[in-house]
Amino acid sequence: MLVVFAELRDKRKTSLDIMRALSDLPAAKDILVSTPEELERHRTRIGSVLRYAQREGKILYASD
Repeated sequence: MLVVFAELRDKRKTSLDIMRALSDLPAAKDILVSTPEELERHRTRIGSVLRYAQREGKILYASD
């Protein structure tokens, strides 16, 4: 799951917080956190998980 934040101070802590919040779900999961700027930097980088997520992923929730 890729979660995009407008501002992100501590990627590791944020990722762990999300993982803990979803720990009751009985499924394997990988959590990636990013910012719009980071997504743009990796948009064309071949082999990047962020590139693949932007091309192939589905938006589950979006807020304005």
